[in-house]
Amino acid sequence: MKRLIVDLDNTISFKKASEDYIDAKPDLIIRDKLNSYYDNGFEIIFFTSRNMRTYKSNIGKINIYT
Repeated sequence: MKRLIVDLDNTISFKKASEDYIDAKPDLIIRDKLNSYYDNGFEIIFFTSRNMRTYKSNIGKINIYT
């Protein structure tokens, strides 16, 4: 299987430091390109370090949703 691993922040979405994640704006060109890869059989994996600051880098405290 072919896979792409991409980060969220400043890769496929952008936000100002003063904004919350809910206010992040997608990069529509990257989104469309990822959709094209997906349509061609790629598995897209999103990798992020969101919440690391909130939970002081304690991975055990971060909820993982699948």
